[in-house]
Amino acid sequence: MLHNVRLLSSYLKAISSWPEENDLTFKSLPSPYQLARKINISANSSYKLWNMIFQREYIKDILIMPEIFPGDIKRYFLLTILPFENLETLSKKFLELPFIELLHTSNYMKKKRSSMGVEDYMELGHIQFLSEDNLLEQKMEYIKNAFNDVGLDFNPINYFSYSEVNRKPTRSQLRLVTNISYKSMRNFSTEEITEDINFSRKKIRKSLDSIVENGFIKGKVIFNFKRIPNMITKQVSIMVPEENTNSYQNWVRSQREIRNNYIYFGNYPHTLTLTLFGETLEEIDDAIAFLSDRFENVHIIDRFDTVFYRGVKDFISTIAVDQIRETM
Repeated sequence: MLHNVRLLSSYLKAISSWPEENDLTFKSLPSPYQLARKINISANSSYKLWNMIFQREYIKDILIMPEIFPGDIKRYFLLTILPFENLETLSKKFLELPFIELLHTSNYMKKKRSSMGVEDYMELGHIQFLSEDNLLEQKMEYIKNAFNDVGLDFNPINYFSYSEVNRKPTRSQLRLVTNISYKSMRNFSTEEITEDINFSRKKIRKSLDSIVENGFIKGKVIFNFKRIPNMITKQVSIMVPEENTNSYQNWVRSQREIRNNYIYFGNYPHTLTLTLFGETLEEIDDAIAFLSDRFENVHIIDRFDTVFYRGVKDFISTIAVDQIRETM
């Protein structure tokens, strides 16, 4: 199959943008059929691209990420010093900590172009984990011990909880979200929901749309950009004053210098990350220079990797048993 950089980037962008504001329904979940409609290609071409992306591991997985949790659980973000060379050892140690969702590791370099000298350099780890407020100190101690056990000092830079959800879910919605949390979109079936929680199919369809519309779930694509040939990619991190970065994301997306050269946006408190692509390094450099002229803290991210911990599904499920039981 022709490996067209622009076509592939459009396809990857379409996968990573679910759900979109103009189609807040569960049926819009990324699939070869939906993606063919979205970027206006034939169904046959879409199926070929879909199979190629996963067979060649351009994408490790596409997950349904919960934005609400049972009980008093919150999602926390921890930024700490983490040398990239220690990723493999620490990531294995984290398997013993079921409350950890994701570990991102990356090297941050502040410079206006890839070809220019580095003004600042940091090797960082972003740890995404779940905790109740009253157990946060204990969870932080567990993480510190994991660092120490593999011979690393624990040097946290910052940590905080964050959520964009501003509506309280019903027990039924929370039960459904907990049931489908962290499932892969690649082979997701509503049939298993019916079997697991005994909802009617009509209720499932209506409830799935409601949890998407209310922002109770989002998609999480775990890319493996280093596996993609013929495409130059650079990840960029932009630090902004406001905790909510949506307005910045919308502005960046609207800019001609950026909109044709990005694949993926990731929103974190005070931080907007995006993946830029190009067929030449000059294309990416022009986009980075454009951003650097408009934002003070722009870093190029090198050697980025992500580890997802599937044990977190069992962690929230055990807490959910008594807290989201439906009254029949």
